This record gives sequence, structure tokens and C-alpha cells, in this order.
Amino acid sequence: MMSQSDSAKTVLLVEDQPATVRILRERLARLPGLTVRLVRSLNRALDQIEEKRPDLVILDLYLPDDWDRLLPYRDRVALNEFNQGELLGALLEERGILYFHYTSHLPFYRSRRTETVLTKAQPVDDVVAKVRGLLGI
Repeated sequence: MMSQSDSAKTVLLVEDQPATVRILRERLARLPGLTVRLVRSLNRALDQIEEKRPDLVILDLYLPDDWDRLLPYRDRVALNEFNQGELLGALLEERGILYFHYTSHLPFYRSRRTETVLTKAQPVDDVVAKVRGLLGI
């Protein structure tokens, strides 16, 4: 029999806007067997991904810090997609970690993978449903 710790899932929320953080953490915390970790910067997200592999990453496209650690991934995205979220997405794909973008910048976003995007204009229930679907909870 699987223990609760064996079946627990971890979501890394990479977001710098306090209102978005508050509502997503509150709603995701209601899902049984789910741990939500929060980071507010790109560099902290990279540290967390390296230290503790999350099951899923929800990330904002634009974060308030330096991109230097992501530059090795820039050749994996088209020039018009060159933003932190896309570069971090390339890293996550390489490592086999599930992710999706949660952004208010959709008009500027030209991803080759639109299935990885939810907008902040969508209901939070859509985010919760996406998390449940991706993690099978």
C-alpha cells in the first residue's frame, strides 16, 4: 500500500504578483495530497528545480530578475518567444518536468506550445482543473 508521502505531489508556483500568489495558493492548498511551494524569482525557481524536483511548475512569463542562468536555452525558442518563461519551459522540457504558463501577457506570447498557457483572465477553477488533470489528482 502506498503511503500518503509516496503519493504526495508538489507544485512549484513561480509568481511575483502578491494577489495571484494568494488566490492560487489558497485554491491549490485545498487539493488533497498536494504541496505548493512558492518562489517569486527566476533564480530561486532554478534553485528549487535543481534541489527538489517538483511534479509540476506553474510559471509567470516575466519575472523580476536576471536571465543569465537561462541563456544556454535561448537557441531552443524562436526569437519572438524570447522571454524568461519560454526559456524556463525549455529547461523543464529537457528535464521531463510538467509545466504551464500562467500569464497576463498573452497578446505578446507567441508560443509554439499554446497548450502550455493559461491567462490570468481565466477563472482560477481552470487553473485548478489543469493542475488536477496534469497530476492525475
